[in-house]
Amino acid sequence: MYPESDSKFFLKGLSLPAQFSFATDAAGQATEMVLHQSGEEQHAARIDDAIGKEAEAGLARRIAANVPSPGTEAALRHDIEGLANGRPDYDKMVPVLAAGTRQMLPALQAKLTKWGPLQSVAFTGVNRDGMDVYVVTFRNARSEWEIAPLTEDGRIAGIFFGEKS
Repeated sequence: MYPESDSKFFLKGLSLPAQFSFATDAAGQATEMVLHQSGEEQHAARIDDAIGKEAEAGLARRIAANVPSPGTEAALRHDIEGLANGRPDYDKMVPVLAAGTRQMLPALQAKLTKWGPLQSVAFTGVNRDGMDVYVVTFRNARSEWEIAPLTEDGRIAGIFFGEKS
């Protein structure tokens, strides 16, 4: 559901600039979208309408089931641990996410250091974008994390987080 072209990383108040461009055929129809971010390019070919409709139906089923995608909690815990100790596992991220994490690591590590040790991770639902939502409690803060279903090879393609009040 979330190919590498859907990669994103966001911390409220800290994000990476991104630009999208589109390739077209001789008739002017878009054939591809390209995400330019963190010195990386990710290409996403246009899909057939029937495939898109099936993807929408699959997303609706996933939201209705409200069950976390396999592996997201373990991947989230592993990512948080790596960010907190300043040694993220870049091999467990798609390239654009890894590149963005490298650029933002000092700020990410500072934030997690301020929040203190991880205490709990609780799944709260699947959002309208199909991302698993977790409330993560640290000694000094509560935060909300959204993580996309892992890629077929088990990597994180998209993750957002911010402090909860």
